[in-house]
Amino acid sequence: GGTARPEDFYNKGYDMLLHAVKAFPGWQFMIVGIDKKWWDTLEQRHALSAMPNLKIHPKLTHKEVLDLMNESDIYVQASISEGMPNALIEAMMYGCKALGSNVAGIPYIIGDNGKIIGERKSTALIEGLRELMTKDVDREAIAQDIRARFSVQNRQKGLRKAIKLLG
Repeated sequence: GGTARPEDFYNKGYDMLLHAVKAFPGWQFMIVGIDKKWWDTLEQRHALSAMPNLKIHPKLTHKEVLDLMNESDIYVQASISEGMPNALIEAMMYGCKALGSNVAGIPYIIGDNGKIIGERKSTALIEGLRELMTKDVDREAIAQDIRARFSVQNRQKGLRKAIKLLG
């Protein structure tokens, strides 16, 4: 997700992810969507340059983001406030294992295809990542499940049902 201001770094759970970056120095991490105007502020707060296994990307084109998702093993959505995160759906359509917070639509999207962290603690995120990295999954099965549950037809059907309930 993107950050409109430095405080969103916390809202998106990136602060917890930094603990994982330090805990797993042999893994490569990336955060996408950090406006370059905040990089100096975030460097002062978090010493990001001291983490050689972390790559920060500015806002990228949709195609560039999808290419990164296709190359990734795990997608983390550790937000404290969220709706129905499209980026999570897209990452899982590429077969990424998913780790997410127990907020709004995140658990529904992840379903049985990942791990939900029940508390906002970096230790929970680290353990969730460790579990997912050792879990052998069928990336195509994850993608097929997401395509089936979030097809245009199913979303249209759900929207019609919600409108009907509103009367």
